[in-house]
Amino acid sequence: MWEKHSSSGSYSAAELVLIRKEALSVELKSISNASFLGLIFNKVKNRGKLMKTTCLINNYNYDSYVLEAVNSALNQTVSFDEIVVVDDGSTDCSAEILEQSYASNPNVKLVIKENGGQLSCFQAGLKAASGDIFFFLDADDFYAPNYLEEALQVYQDTSCDFLFCSHKDVKQHKGEQSEERIHQVYNKTLDLGYSVILSTWANGNHYLGNVTSTLSSKKEFLARLFPYPFMSDWRIQADLYLIFGSSMAGAKKAYCHQPLVTRRIHGKNLYAKAGYGSNLRPSSSDRKLYYNNLRRARFKHILKDKLGIDPSFIQYIDIEFKTIDEPTPDTLNTYLKIVDRTNLSVLEKMRKKLSIYRHYLSRRSKYSQTKRSQYIANKP
Repeated sequence: MWEKHSSSGSYSAAELVLIRKEALSVELKSISNASFLGLIFNKVKNRGKLMKTTCLINNYNYDSYVLEAVNSALNQTVSFDEIVVVDDGSTDCSAEILEQSYASNPNVKLVIKENGGQLSCFQAGLKAASGDIFFFLDADDFYAPNYLEEALQVYQDTSCDFLFCSHKDVKQHKGEQSEERIHQVYNKTLDLGYSVILSTWANGNHYLGNVTSTLSSKKEFLARLFPYPFMSDWRIQADLYLIFGSSMAGAKKAYCHQPLVTRRIHGKNLYAKAGYGSNLRPSSSDRKLYYNNLRRARFKHILKDKLGIDPSFIQYIDIEFKTIDEPTPDTLNTYLKIVDRTNLSVLEKMRKKLSIYRHYLSRRSKYSQTKRSQYIANKP
């Protein structure tokens, strides 16, 4: 799963190659500075250490599906170190079924709590678990048997802190599967680099993530996001909090193009249930848009203060862009638009845009037309 690296004080040739690669990724032309060298070496050294994995399953009134979700986590080609199931005050038979099925299983930990919504489940699960990497799963979804094995390989190959993958949407009616559709975000596996500035300053819905059950993250970045004072804002769609928050917390992101998760579309999906959202849940599309923008603006404001993000960060926008291994045209346009909205001087804006565009062209030229990365989510 993970190979250990030497902990000796000297640098091997392979480690020096990785150190130089990290230095170049942030436009540092020399690695002679001892403090910087030590910082990067620690990152390189930690890439291969054994990491404990946790599957965190959140459940609310999914007694018809939750066993399949848990079993899909149990039956992996590479086993999870622990599986934590958080029941959010279900009023069906979920808690009883879970206790009967897994109470004697040492690898499954059950957390039964009062109803508080999806984000509160994530927080409760983090407190109850001991893993280094958390893999999230909605109780009505399930993993492919090789999900964890493939995900860990991408973690190792890209040295990322946050990973998401493609998924299959399966529509069900009266328990019978009627339609299956693969949903991909990009056309291939990608190292997406850092996105502090992107997630903080980009307008609209430009974010690096997918639905809850495709997400995973190292615990150190999740720990920076909790506790959150307005938990009820994210009773549903808490995946957006994880996605934006992890970017703002400085997580390096990657994407796996394989559809390793199956998401069910059915009549009990919580987003379709009017009674499960916040008391402020809108009843019309306009009010829904207003509410979603309001809660997103609120958590960005709170996290900017909590994480120490200030306007001076914008001067590093071109350096952040250069951490992206293969930026797509959509990503290029988003960063250029952010530059346009800054308070930088006209000359400095031109310099930033030129720096960004040069990196884009240099990376795109390395791939043939058919192998270049593309953002394909929601596109036919």
